[in-house]
Amino acid sequence: MRHAAAPDIGFRRRSESAKEFPASRGLLKASRHAKTNDKLHALASAGAPLAGRGAHHFMECHMTRVRSRSSRFPFPSAFAAASMAVVSVLAAGTAAAQGATTAQSTAASSPRAAHADSSFLKDAAEAGYAEIDAGKLALQKGASAEVKAFAQKMVDDHKKADSELQSLAAAKGVKLPTDATMVAKGKAKILEKRDGTGFDHAYAENQVSAHKDAVELFDKASKNAKDADVKAWAAKTLPTLQHHLLEAQALEASTKAADKKK
Repeated sequence: MRHAAAPDIGFRRRSESAKEFPASRGLLKASRHAKTNDKLHALASAGAPLAGRGAHHFMECHMTRVRSRSSRFPFPSAFAAASMAVVSVLAAGTAAAQGATTAQSTAASSPRAAHADSSFLKDAAEAGYAEIDAGKLALQKGASAEVKAFAQKMVDDHKKADSELQSLAAAKGVKLPTDATMVAKGKAKILEKRDGTGFDHAYAENQVSAHKDAVELFDKASKNAKDADVKAWAAKTLPTLQHHLLEAQALEASTKAADKKK
């Protein structure tokens, strides 16, 4: 024969005791507060900042319970004060952590050029070196004063542009090449074999082609560059290159006519 389980007299007595003595119930709740505060103190001692919406929600809920229970049971006010003190410490830790994160983000977003902008700066440097080298060659081998005057202008203008480019690239963390491309060097070798009016015409043709490419390169960067400084420099330099192209086209026409007379 199965016997019914004996009632939990101890549980009933504990419940009745809690009902009869609210102060005992308050002490139990205060004890739970103490455990929560111990956890908060442990976090604060470890220097673990609370961050995010979850942390704020946790702190708000905890303090609401503290205030509510403190109003009903005045004697655990020491635990409430301790909770408020711990939450203040954790809030300060949260602010410090968020400040550190912001600083790291700012450092991570240091002004480095994007890949496309970096490629543009390198291409511009190589084109500039080619223009300077060709100009120096024309100053040595040019037959007409018109060609030599144009060549001197190319050397001066492109040296100025190169100086600006070097500063810009350094600011953006871009390492520029130090010489013209192999293609440009090959064209210069072919040009060296010309003399007189033939050299003048070949040089002028070379300048028309080179400046068409340069205008296209800078026009694209002035519209599409991601970095504001790179975009501004491209837009600033573009009109000079466009003017060079017009001058080169005029020089090509005049040197062509002079070469035909030869």
